[in-house]
Amino acid sequence: MKRAHKWKFGLMATTVLLGTVLSACTSETQTQPKTNDTPKTEPADAKSREMRTLQILTRPQASAPDEYERANLIAGAMKELGINAELKPMPYEQQSDIVCRLVQT
Repeated sequence: MKRAHKWKFGLMATTVLLGTVLSACTSETQTQPKTNDTPKTEPADAKSREMRTLQILTRPQASAPDEYERANLIAGAMKELGINAELKPMPYEQQSDIVCRLVQT
């Protein structure tokens, strides 16, 4: 009986917390300006807003088929959203070398 009570309390607390966060995010704060006299800015040129291709490192399909498939699905979903993503399968040792070089710089 105590377990059910704890579960209900946890669910209720989570619901209240989520409701509080969502209401805070959606409510309009008083510090926001009410007028439409926001400063006009020039749009940035397309070249400066261009994103580089995202490279997703994964192990080859032969050595880790589940990891490769997950990475492939993620890359496909990113492409559907308009994000350039490239799948780069390579052995784990080579991945760790690349990450270590990036961290050191």
